[in-house]
Parts: sequence; structure tokens; C-alpha cells
Amino acid sequence: MPDSYSLTRSQARACRIVGSLFIVTAALLALTGLVLSFSDAASDAICTKPDCGYYDNVLDMLPSEAREKVDVSPAVAARLSAHIEDWRVYTPLDIMATIETLPMLALLCFVGIAQLRLGARQGDVLARALPWLRHAAWAAMAMALLSPILTSLRVMLLIPAVDGYRSWYFSLDLGEVGANLMLAFAALSVSWALSAGSRAQADIAEIV
Repeated sequence: MPDSYSLTRSQARACRIVGSLFIVTAALLALTGLVLSFSDAASDAICTKPDCGYYDNVLDMLPSEAREKVDVSPAVAARLSAHIEDWRVYTPLDIMATIETLPMLALLCFVGIAQLRLGARQGDVLARALPWLRHAAWAAMAMALLSPILTSLRVMLLIPAVDGYRSWYFSLDLGEVGANLMLAFAALSVSWALSAGSRAQADIAEIV
């Protein structure tokens, strides 16, 4: 049966271009991460001195109260600097940084593939694109949920150097997380509705 869903040539071309851009962006982000992880330049840049970017990044991971303690107390700052030199601290931080990028890379790839499927000029392009749109929505949900979890784990990993003891910590911006989840669920709901409509249209066409 010929596909009743189709885009104009210019629309299909736009989808293919945008889809390619999404995938290229994901590939460049992944490649940049690998280069920074393994290059000698990255090794020189990642240090634990107060004038290095890595130290500043670690400070940004702490809540404002903890940063104030580091700023006003040289002893706390020295303890934090020594703390992040421990492989049991910087290795989990690096792993969490890598994990944090995965949902974004997946989102870019899934949206890109969906756009390429929509830009195809033959077959049931909508049916082939919708699963990838659903994958993208799930990736967006994962990204929204993963961010506060990793933020909390980072703080719990670093806070002993500031307070001198381990403690539980959980940070959740309900406004930001809630908005991101609602947007992701809206995209997922749209994909479900389109998928149901596509199946119903196919069933009617078979009957006719």
C-alpha cells in the first residue's frame, strides 16, 4: 500500500539536513569528550591547584554554603585540594561526568535518526520515525532525572573535605526538573497519539 503520509520535497530535504546536523553534533560532542579524556593537553589542564579550571569546576559542584567555607578558610581549601587528588574521588567524578553526557548524546542521535526517517521519500516514513521520537522522549526524561541525582552524588563525594565528615545530601529543583519532565512526556504523548493514528489509518486502508 502506498504511504499516505508524505512531506513536500523541500520539507523532506529540510528534515534530512536537520537530522544530519543532529547526528554530526552528537558525534562531535562524543569525539571532543574522548579527545579531552586521552590527550596530553587534557592531562595538563586537569589539576588540583586553585588556579586551574578543574579546581574551579569542583567548587561549582558544591552548594553555596560549602563554597563559602572554602573561600573563608585556607585550611578547608587545602583539605579540599588534597581530597580531590585522591583517585577514589576524582575517578568517580570523571565517571559521573561521562554518564551525564550519555542521555544528551542519545537524545541528539534519536532526534537525528527520526528526522532522517521523516525525510525519506519512500515507504511509511511516519511509522519508521515514531519509534525514534519515542526513544528521544525517554532520553529527555532520563536527562531530567539524572541531573539532580548526579549533582547530589557529587556533593556527597566532596562534602567530607569541607565539613570533615560524611553526610547525606540531595538537591532537587522541582521547577526545572518538573518542566523538563513535562516537556519530555508531552513529546512522548504526541508520539503515542501519532502512532495510534497511523495504525488506525493503516487498518482502515486495509478494509477499504
